Amino acid sequence: MAVNKYRLTPRELEILAAIEQGSSDREIAESFRISEDTVRHHLRNTFAKLGVRGRWSLAIRQRGGLWGAVRRRAGQMDTYDWVRALLLPVIVLTGILLEVVIRNWR
Repeated sequence: MAVNKYRLTPRELEILAAIEQGSSDREIAESFRISEDTVRHHLRNTFAKLGVRGRWSLAIRQRGGLWGAVRRRAGQMDTYDWVRALLLPVIVLTGILLEVVIRNWR
């Protein structure tokens, strides 16, 4: 997915990059010296522009590479790329399952 066609702001791109690295909203807020509410505001706008509902939806949609940063053809993928391509759906599904269990636990 080409990020530019979604007209993301520079800050939204920075926050997406931080998400890729596994940063929490709090860590992103501290890193950019903004409030967590501002981070969540940027994320809501970004998710709306990308047509996803949240981080999990974004991860599922982007499982081939983050925000179009990795543009390799199948013949050029190294071992790491193959492992990532195979494991990410498993990780995402595990997270979704945990989320369902937690919601039903209450």
